[in-house]
Amino acid sequence: MSNIVSALVQKRKVGSPTRKGILMFMASCASDDGSGVWTSKATMARDLEMGKRTVQVSIDDLAKQGLISEVGTRRCAHGFTIEYRLNLHAIKALEPTNPERSKVADTTGAGDAPVQDVHSTHAGHAPQDVQDMHPNRPLTIQEPVCTADAAQHTHPAFDKLWKAYPRPKDRDGTEQAFAKAVADGADPAAIIAGAKAYAAENKGNGSMYLKHSANWLKARAWLDHAPAGSSQGNGTSADAIKANYARAIANGHASVARHCPIPLALELIAANAVTPDQCRAVGVSV
Repeated sequence: MSNIVSALVQKRKVGSPTRKGILMFMASCASDDGSGVWTSKATMARDLEMGKRTVQVSIDDLAKQGLISEVGTRRCAHGFTIEYRLNLHAIKALEPTNPERSKVADTTGAGDAPVQDVHSTHAGHAPQDVQDMHPNRPLTIQEPVCTADAAQHTHPAFDKLWKAYPRPKDRDGTEQAFAKAVADGADPAAIIAGAKAYAAENKGNGSMYLKHSANWLKARAWLDHAPAGSSQGNGTSADAIKANYARAIANGHASVARHCPIPLALELIAANAVTPDQCRAVGVSV
């Protein structure tokens, strides 16, 4: 934690209470030069009592303002998390919250009085050994388990499902269940078609009689509306599951790929379907 950076951010106008709160949170994790911020968005959302999507959008806005920058990624227990740096020169250039107090006024009329380097006991300097320790040490803040870690990792078909389902509830939980279903080999188009059929079947029924979207996905209920004789989306083919994971890992679809079991990932690597670096990039620890 850096009191220097926190005090700087506190005295500047960021333009939004939400962005100010997030920037203050990041400042509390930073070193004195603004570096070393790798707390996860899920942690920020939980501690600041905000929605995760709100945190994601606000961090994107702060980056566009030039107040923060991505500097890389760090490994953690659940894959990786993004490391940020606070750009102190850009933060200093922001308008102060109290312009009057930012003006230094000399009311005493006294001249400069430099500090004298005098030790009261006349003893010499006795510096302590400096420990090479980062104030935000690794493993103090770990990335929580979260399949939908960022908007860019969300499967593009999920929004279609969310709009098609007649009783959408718990967007994060539904997105997680959707990613798990796709990871297990289900066809997103089949899931969406099942949701539309479920909506048509229950047209006119009260919402109390409908399943929540996350529970509907966990029960694989879209299979109840699959065309007769169709095996599409049933996720029973081992080869289909391997091919699906290989595509997700190779294309960087983390929300799907991070469900891949380690033994299966090693099997894909041995078959030259993916590389170890591709696996680690999407959060599969190999």
